[in-house]
Amino acid sequence: MVIKKQSDAKHLYFYWMVSDEHKIENFNNKYNDTYNLKYRGMLSVLKQFSNQNDLNR
Repeated sequence: MVIKKQSDAKHLYFYWMVSDEHKIENFNNKYNDTYNLKYRGMLSVLKQFSNQNDLNR
């Protein structure tokens, strides 16, 4: 499926990983959220250890 986005007239987007165009928006939302998901584990460790630091004072 090849799509030209209204916000980006210079590029074509090939959505080989979705079976129909109704799934593109859901895919884009989840794909854009991967940046936040990538750092969730790191933030969890930082919070865990900073909480332990507070308890050790």
